[in-house]
Amino acid sequence: MRRVFTACAIAVAALTFAAPASAKGPKIGVFGKINGQRLKAVPKKRAPGLVQSDYSVDPALGTAVFTLAATEVPKRRGKTQVIIISCLSPTSTPPWTADCIASYGESQFKKRTYLENIWLASAEIVGTLQTVGPFHVTVESFDGATVRGRFSGTLDSNQSCNQGACVETTSLGTISAEGTFTVPDSF
Repeated sequence: MRRVFTACAIAVAALTFAAPASAKGPKIGVFGKINGQRLKAVPKKRAPGLVQSDYSVDPALGTAVFTLAATEVPKRRGKTQVIIISCLSPTSTPPWTADCIASYGESQFKKRTYLENIWLASAEIVGTLQTVGPFHVTVESFDGATVRGRFSGTLDSNQSCNQGACVETTSLGTISAEGTFTVPDSF
């Protein structure tokens, strides 16, 4: 009888301590792989502006505009990564998928030199409020406070910057991006 009571007490204690971890919900941030590198941009207490987004609906047109800016700052030596996405959806109710304008940049200090590379995926507006381009975003849900979704595509036109002087180049090539986001509507 004592063994049964002890087993029940251990099970209740384990469930009590495990429940809050599962009740936290999804982690806030932007996660993925861009240019072969892991991206994990999460807001921090001292720098909450590292992940910002805006989800706006125009009821008159029945459209939605989604903008996302996320920055991953390395702890030590490494590349700072920045991704910016801007979308116009002809549908205002999630889930929706749209081709978007996207920009991705990497910067770092290397041997007392500041180096920066920037890639861009542009989109053309075709017809009424319809964009066509190589970068796709799916907004899966918006609950009034948090936007959830995923992104994928390629970024090709690029610039290389050294000490603030930027030049267009094709030597950086085309990069691919893929990931998910769960971000608060900050604006």
